[in-house]
Amino acid sequence: MKLLTPDPRLLFFLLFISAISIILFIVALIKLIKKEQLALSTILFWILIILFVWLVGPILYLTMGDKEK
Repeated sequence: MKLLTPDPRLLFFLLFISAISIILFIVALIKLIKKEQLALSTILFWILIILFVWLVGPILYLTMGDKEK
């Protein structure tokens, strides 16, 4: 019986996407925590978005949420 082996290019792509996701996640959380003028409800909202909307959440915060006053 032949074993199925995954394509190395697919593994590299998944590793690359995972690394980018982790970096964006960490950067977004650090920027969010450093903001002092945000209300607690706004901070909690962005934390939930960053945590539960995998790759898109940190990108949304870094593009839209970082400009809030």
